[in-house]
Amino acid sequence: MMSDRESLSSLQFPVSSFSFRPKVLLVDDRPENLIALERLLEDLNVTFVRATSGNEALIQVLQDDFAIALIDVQMPEMDGFETVELMRQDKKTMHLPVIFVSAVYKDDYHQIKGIETGAVDFITKPVVPQILRGKVKVFLDLYRNKMAMEEEIRARKQSEAALKASEIELKRLNETLEERVRKRTRDLVASQAQLIQAEKLSALGTVTAGIAHELNNPIMGILNYVQYCVGKTSEDDRRHAILQDAERETKRCADIIRNLLTFSRFEKQEAELYEKEHVQTVFERVLSLLSFRIESEKVVATLDIDSSTPEIMINVGTVQQVLLNLMGNALDALKETENPEIRIRVYPDRESVRVTVEDNGCGIPAEHLNRIFDPFFTTKPAGKGTGLGLSVSRSIITAHGGELTCDSEEGKGTRFTVVLPVGNSKCESVMRDSA
Repeated sequence: MMSDRESLSSLQFPVSSFSFRPKVLLVDDRPENLIALERLLEDLNVTFVRATSGNEALIQVLQDDFAIALIDVQMPEMDGFETVELMRQDKKTMHLPVIFVSAVYKDDYHQIKGIETGAVDFITKPVVPQILRGKVKVFLDLYRNKMAMEEEIRARKQSEAALKASEIELKRLNETLEERVRKRTRDLVASQAQLIQAEKLSALGTVTAGIAHELNNPIMGILNYVQYCVGKTSEDDRRHAILQDAERETKRCADIIRNLLTFSRFEKQEAELYEKEHVQTVFERVLSLLSFRIESEKVVATLDIDSSTPEIMINVGTVQQVLLNLMGNALDALKETENPEIRIRVYPDRESVRVTVEDNGCGIPAEHLNRIFDPFFTTKPAGKGTGLGLSVSRSIITAHGGELTCDSEEGKGTRFTVVLPVGNSKCESVMRDSA
């Protein structure tokens, strides 16, 4: 009996001899934009169908079959988002690949909304022709293969003996094709999500650095005045202790500003920003930034550092962002917990350094555990999280040649584990080349 792989490989689909021109739906209320799109895609051997409104597009997709639809977002009466949401409600069009094309909505909110609506991508104008053609061609190839598969199966049905086997093969091939489409969609969503997050991090780094620089001079001035007063006040004077408290808290403000300046460097990804650093130093900075929240929420946070833990080659800013994200998630999980605790361990593990962040919070349901690193997946209420933090954190650790994993049991707690190599070979190679 043939295996699934042998059975699949035995099917031959003569795509090159299959004279079929897929139909591409172009939706835009401006005729000149429709003409421009046709010219960009004219070498793809397809048939274009135009629609100048959302209603007209819905009529077209119900009357005909399309390989892909390119839809403008801003249209009168019914915009692109509403059009696609209605498409997804009909069995015939719920899986039609859609790419939004917009010159108006370039912000993160509308791009994310477009992906969540069910589109496979969101392209902003001016369009880069090579990128648009490349993305459209992927789905045209998939559609042509599907049509060729169905044509081949229809031919095989002429043989009565092979009828049942052909139906089974078609079902298997359709499932394989759908999985390829889903995988391609996940890859596109992940790429879009990381781009959005990178832009957010870059903007945040710039703002943070500006604020920290502006605050640094007045804070240092206040510290100098307070220290002057401490030196001029007798220890017997009851104001001496108050001035010492003021000095300590002002120094704490200065430390926070220094940490913010370090934190603002994470938007830069150049290899020269990799440096040898102790994870303990990075974690102490993270705990300092979160100290107010930890104290106000009465969380017991313990940091256990093995004294033999070596320095490691890292981009300090991005690794600090990962640790901030893990600590923030742990604090969120402890909101309804009695005697909340976060236990942090840092210790050497052969050629790596292992970091664990463990809490005794609510834990993660088993059905969600394998999805927590997926872009846009979140169990937090609307407006409380984008579902991008863990996805980007894993990407940062992977870029360092490391691993980020999670173990959790609902009702008992969660443990995240970060493994980072002592030496970052990718970084060292780039630095040697640039020397």
